[in-house]
Formats: sequence, C-alpha cells, structure tokens
Amino acid sequence: MAEYVKISKSAAQYEHPAKGADHCAECRFFEQVAPRHCLRVDGVILPGDWCKLFERKSRFGASGK
Repeated sequence: MAEYVKISKSAAQYEHPAKGADHCAECRFFEQVAPRHCLRVDGVILPGDWCKLFERKSRFGASGK
C-alpha cells in the first residue's frame, strides 16, 4: 500500500459528525484499529465522521475482482 503524508483535521476539512451521506467507515483510508485512524488524516478518526479526502472503498476489494 502506498504511504501518505498525514495532514491535520483542519486541512482535511474534517466534519464531526459528517453532514452528508458519506462517512469515514466507508472510506478506503479508514483503519478500524484501536485507536481508529486514517492513513491520510492525523488523530483519532471516528467512523461517523467525514473529510474532503473521502474515497469510497471498492466493493471488489484491493484486487478489483
């Protein structure tokens, strides 16, 4: 997996809670480990939140199948 430089929640326009339909739990960068975190945004990230870096997880997984 590619390595990313993490940015602040402010720079990512982080929303707590998310105002729209998309949520961190559905983002490909969200990691559900303790504490929950994101590959791209610094700090503890909650599954019901959102930021401008959101990218929906592929329903086919990493292999594309």
